[in-house]
Amino acid sequence: MILYLKELIKSYIYQIVGSKMHRFHTPMEQVMKYLRYSRLLPAKGCTALEMFGMFGLWHTKDYVKVVEHIDFFEIDKNIIKYAKKSFRKENMDFYCADSIEYIKNTNKKYDLVIADQPDCLDLYEKETGIPTFLEYMFRVSKENSILVFNIRTKCLPKSKKIKEKIYAIATREIKEIFFVVRHKKLTYVVVALGR
Repeated sequence: MILYLKELIKSYIYQIVGSKMHRFHTPMEQVMKYLRYSRLLPAKGCTALEMFGMFGLWHTKDYVKVVEHIDFFEIDKNIIKYAKKSFRKENMDFYCADSIEYIKNTNKKYDLVIADQPDCLDLYEKETGIPTFLEYMFRVSKENSILVFNIRTKCLPKSKKIKEKIYAIATREIKEIFFVVRHKKLTYVVVALGR
């Protein structure tokens, strides 16, 4: 509850102060603008999967208006009820479930797959910092889709090795891979897929 209130207060401050503060915390808005501008993300009918959704008060707010529908996963039932309150007017389905197990088993495909895995969970490869479940993110992605996931920022000097590993795991053509630093601990890796 306290964590939710802190995140909610930050969200309201953003609304009062404006987007400069918000952009400092999450660059997802700029990522979405770039993906739309470069036509890497479908202009209409875009479906998204958000793994490890938490409250959804930060980067989810940056892309919720860009997509048509979001399947939002959070494993903690107490947290997900607050996420539902935050997004009652959005076209979202909420699942209190393990998103990694979901992507291993579902046949559903998405245009945008976002894994905002918490830094505190040991879900990263030791050498590259890539999430251990990346192959399953490819599994649930449509043709011409986008994958976004975190790596630890300290792994950025290994960007060449990270890209090589992503290409090795890839189950389809990769159009582009780029990195967007979120803050000193986490960096987004954005992978634009082809056919």
